[in-house]
Amino acid sequence: MSSGATQRKVAIVTGGAGAGIGHGITAALLQHGWAVLVVDRDDVVGCEFVWSLREKGEPVYLFAADITAGAVPEAAVATALEQFGRLDGLVNNAGAGLCKPIAEISDEDFDRLLDLDFRAVFRFCRAALPELRRTRGTIVNVGSVHAHATIPGYGLYAAIKAGVESFTRGLAVDYGPAGVRANCIHPGMVESPQNRDLIGRFAGDVDAWIANYTATKQLLPYLPTGQDVGQLVAFLMSDAGRTITGQSIAIDAGSLAMLFERENRP
Repeated sequence: MSSGATQRKVAIVTGGAGAGIGHGITAALLQHGWAVLVVDRDDVVGCEFVWSLREKGEPVYLFAADITAGAVPEAAVATALEQFGRLDGLVNNAGAGLCKPIAEISDEDFDRLLDLDFRAVFRFCRAALPELRRTRGTIVNVGSVHAHATIPGYGLYAAIKAGVESFTRGLAVDYGPAGVRANCIHPGMVESPQNRDLIGRFAGDVDAWIANYTATKQLLPYLPTGQDVGQLVAFLMSDAGRTITGQSIAIDAGSLAMLFERENRP
């Protein structure tokens, strides 16, 4: 992709080269006519994903960086403007998880999770807002169902994701009068290589574990995919979602809607 202005709307997607949700968001935005600046680590898988899209002529560019570092958010905005000439959207997708009981979490654990899952969200929003105000753009922050209901070991992660939701409402309140929209989505268990690897650490048969999970802990008998998440993001960032702001939307196949586990039966 050569430098210069584009007639397409332009989005920055952090973690947009990651398998699963990252891939789904980037692909969905491209499908819906956006140009995308992916901000992600410079790893082989991420580079291959972005280059495979570029070889197909897709308007996508990889800005390889640590999202928690120095002036990376400002540099990402500058790169989007250099490559595409404008900025209309921001998706804060990059992040990390942590499963530890509260009393076992070190200061280093706390700082790392806060940096990745909250401070980077704040800093990217702050850097993007001047341009988004010019274009009456939109922000989607990726939270988690843990913001509303959690399990043992995820207390700190849940608290930070709840903070992301509240922060998103604040963005909507502060910048709605300028035409900027902000929403937060909360994925549940998503079909992804990362989750399959995680499940494989404690379950001998990953497919059987997922089948039991969807049969007892969700209302729908299948996991959301990265593509499903991407389509939700694309809708919220589209003109069809132009009156939706300050909202948190779960994409969890109905897991949060249940008070008790359901019986495992067809």
